[in-house]
Amino acid sequence: MKIQRPKQSIIVTLLCLMLIAAGTYRFLYAENSDVMFTAQLRSYFNDTPEFFHECMRKPLGLFTWMGCWATQLFYEPSTGCMFLAAIWAITFIALKQGLRLSGYLAPLALLPFIWLLGEDICKGYDIYTLPATGYMFKDSFVLLFASLVVWLLSAIVGMFFKPQLSIVGKLPEKLRLPLGIVLLAMVGIGGWFYLDNKNFKDEAYHAECKVYRCIDEQRWDDALDIIGTIRCDATRELVIMKNIALLNNGTSGDQMYHYDDFGVLPNTGDTAKVIPMVETSGPLIYLHHGMTNFAKRWAMENSVRYSMNFAFMKVMLMASLADGDLDVAEKYINIFSHTMYY
Repeated sequence: MKIQRPKQSIIVTLLCLMLIAAGTYRFLYAENSDVMFTAQLRSYFNDTPEFFHECMRKPLGLFTWMGCWATQLFYEPSTGCMFLAAIWAITFIALKQGLRLSGYLAPLALLPFIWLLGEDICKGYDIYTLPATGYMFKDSFVLLFASLVVWLLSAIVGMFFKPQLSIVGKLPEKLRLPLGIVLLAMVGIGGWFYLDNKNFKDEAYHAECKVYRCIDEQRWDDALDIIGTIRCDATRELVIMKNIALLNNGTSGDQMYHYDDFGVLPNTGDTAKVIPMVETSGPLIYLHHGMTNFAKRWAMENSVRYSMNFAFMKVMLMASLADGDLDVAEKYINIFSHTMYY
């Protein structure tokens, strides 16, 4: 049975959208949901006019503000991933329509999605030191806006004439669907290998992200379960957080030596690059050792050097409560009341 031309175009477009969904699920949710949660923890947003004006003083300030707002959705990684995939799907359709790509050349509009996804999963330990906030969504919002503008301009131009890529017009109709499938396979397979190479897969890094959340939420047994099941050498950060968990669940004397205590340096992907622990989990570690002065000091210094984020604010709030500084703690609680989840 002969497939009509519009249906052929729809088939290729739907396959492209399925590839966006599959790539987002595999590389963002399945393999990096812990990193996405850490990304929102290291970001910051509140719904006050002051924060909006602060963002607007930066280049592409509106998109920065939108990115900070959307990054909050990674508190529930599934929600954040679905929202980001929806942005990419709309961007794909807008690019396809705006550039007037025939349905069989639609896979070419997947290239920006592959690049954006690769940039989100390759950060590694840089996630702790990037001064920018909202970067997980900012570039996607910028590309979405640009794509919609191109689509609008294309629609206006199309009212007078309808340009089309000449190669499509020269192809026999029976070859167009196979061409779309072949091009989609090339983009999909090439993009899959590209994303797999960009993905920061260090097991200790992912374990640190998971254990930090467990310690922050005082889920001591969950933290120990994660540390006890890793197959790589434990980093110094994991060793110290393991000790905190053992201390708090009262099993230090029984289980202290059941874990790897070697404490290797983290694999940053660059032998010349060292990430001090005070820039990752240091403030939280100081807090749970009762050293509230050091916890507040490093949380504040890191906020000045990089940027304020939820992780440092939570440490300063808890340290203020522990020290009895209720007026200071009330100020932090008031700030958190203007966020989506906290």
